Amino acid sequence: MQRKRANNQEFREKEKAYKQTEKYKEYSKEYARKQRDAGNDYASKNPEKKKEYDRGYYQQNKERLDIRNKEYARQHPEYAKRSKATRRSIERNLDPLPHVSIIKKRIDLFSGCCFCKEEGSLTLEHLMPLSSGGTHEENNLLGACRKCNCSKQDRNWQDWYKKQTFYDPEREQSIITACN
Repeated sequence: MQRKRANNQEFREKEKAYKQTEKYKEYSKEYARKQRDAGNDYASKNPEKKKEYDRGYYQQNKERLDIRNKEYARQHPEYAKRSKATRRSIERNLDPLPHVSIIKKRIDLFSGCCFCKEEGSLTLEHLMPLSSGGTHEENNLLGACRKCNCSKQDRNWQDWYKKQTFYDPEREQSIITACN
């Protein structure tokens, strides 16, 4: 019976058309997820072989994968920055960054730089610098313009902020409130 179906051109065309439907694609994704969760997929059962295969695949397709990864990073800069920050966190034995949605919320908290109020491109500012024992916790993160972030460097933000020409005591209190 199986051979008849395999040799039947009409059956193969119907099967091919069915596999292109959204219903089949969703079912297939769900089935694969269940198999992974249950540990029944090839990668779960053969981790060493999978690792070896991945290394070989990467070596054979390195240029193509690098181009694809660079293109993805160009189209999704927030994820590329997160990936870079996560890698640095692992190297420094720090906790990983919070989810992208939390980072965006913290950056947009002041609708501009948390220090000088400049609008535009903002960077992720750690109020307590990582080099001074700061963490990636949500209450230590705010959005700051590149100029303020680079100027502050690894100094205490309150000492640095009080010396700036744009210092505003009310803004300082807003930052303190946002971080507690």
